[in-house]
Amino acid sequence: MKRISSCAFLPLLFFSWTLAFPLQAQEEAKVKDPGLLAPAADEGAVPTQDDDDLVLAPQIRALVTNGETRDAWELIQSKMADDPDQYSVRDIERSFALVATGFSRIRNGREAYKTLNRLWDYQIKRLQAQDKDVRISRTVRAMLALAPQVKKQDEISELLDRSLQGVEVMAGDNPSVPVAIELADIRGVKASTLIQTDDLSAAVSILKSENERLEKLYQDHQDDPRAVAAFIRTLSNLMRFTDDIDQRDSYYARHQAMLKKQMNEEPENARFSTQYLATLLYKANVELGSRPELTIQLIDEGEKVLADLEITNPEATRSLQQAKAQFEALRNRAKSEQSINGMLGNPAPKLAAEFWVNGDSLTPEKLEGKVVLLDFWAMWSRPCVATFPKINEWNETFSAEGLQIIGVTGRYNLDWDDDKDRPKQGEGAVSAEQELVTIEKFMEKAKLLFPTMVLEKGSKMPEEFAVAGIPYLVLIDKKGNFRMAKIGGNAKNMLAIEAKIKELLAE
Repeated sequence: MKRISSCAFLPLLFFSWTLAFPLQAQEEAKVKDPGLLAPAADEGAVPTQDDDDLVLAPQIRALVTNGETRDAWELIQSKMADDPDQYSVRDIERSFALVATGFSRIRNGREAYKTLNRLWDYQIKRLQAQDKDVRISRTVRAMLALAPQVKKQDEISELLDRSLQGVEVMAGDNPSVPVAIELADIRGVKASTLIQTDDLSAAVSILKSENERLEKLYQDHQDDPRAVAAFIRTLSNLMRFTDDIDQRDSYYARHQAMLKKQMNEEPENARFSTQYLATLLYKANVELGSRPELTIQLIDEGEKVLADLEITNPEATRSLQQAKAQFEALRNRAKSEQSINGMLGNPAPKLAAEFWVNGDSLTPEKLEGKVVLLDFWAMWSRPCVATFPKINEWNETFSAEGLQIIGVTGRYNLDWDDDKDRPKQGEGAVSAEQELVTIEKFMEKAKLLFPTMVLEKGSKMPEEFAVAGIPYLVLIDKKGNFRMAKIGGNAKNMLAIEAKIKELLAE
């Protein structure tokens, strides 16, 4: 039993995004956000330096904390103009970073970028002087994140290349552990930009090279937590961006084995457990669509790790309960994917409506020879509403070619709010007739022109179709066979559905 008494367990909240958004959304996000490719050294897993040697940064922190960021900026400017050499590189880097953070908090991206640019100028000069304490990668990473906001994308490429060249020269052939990690960091930033421009193969090539180098660093410095964290992180990046399944599995296995080793050596350190669980959940979500049985195996493993943690801090206990709920939600998704895989190519379950809205009852005879798209939705679901424009477009484009779209919803005790022109929770029991009126008004407002089934309470149809979340889209071919199902209306799912509609119409 691993006893966790501090709030260090709270980072478990980090991995909630793996369930809050489908994998496709993560894939889109990782391309758009250069910050997602994190530094080689996970600072959360290594001891941080204390601030006893800092002189300027504490003054800057006090000003920023009091909301006096502009005064903090002017103080740095004056100190840099007087004699910057009186302060350590780390002191100056920390001071500029605090000011940039202060400007970001008040949503002044332009001043934040300007602050970082001034820091970058200083760091480049220190690199040219062969100062091995410079950590320019963090500055460039932050500037990359701000560049689109302040329209500075054009200059970032040159800044990055100059930074990379400076760090490579500083590192030489036999760099120390901190310098080796800084080199991995700046090359990681370069890989991030390549991912942004869809040059994934070049990015992975850089990451593989860094993985080999950092593995050697780890082998030579196994007692240095910075080397350990750096190697773990590069394995994580490769696992996320490598397309080859076997390689991805290999990186994942090595990554988790490294973390397990650290968990056994430092059982009181919750950071290793949370990082292990976060990666496990990411992997479980990655495998959800193609290998749901592996997802379930991973969830079983994750639940065993959770069961072995003894949590005594109240806030951490809440995080633990949240993590358990996330595991259960993902298990349900995996079971749904298994059911979907079992139904593919087989006759689709029968449709069973209590009521029909926006059209007459559609019997099997009326659907014969048509491609059917079932859209499971609810009035209270914003993700469902977000898909309606695209589904309306499909209805307009493909109905003449033989596509029949059918909405599927249920009764949720919703009444219509005439003042706000939207559904609201009924104050008492809402009758079926009242709720049908609510559904009709909602569909009229959403401009849904296709017929929709209203299921009776306790209907088995969602279970029979393996519905584990909404929106849920099902395609049935002209022969009545189940051909595709997608949970969620993200762009990748919608493109897949549209392509399948065209394919089925052409059969």
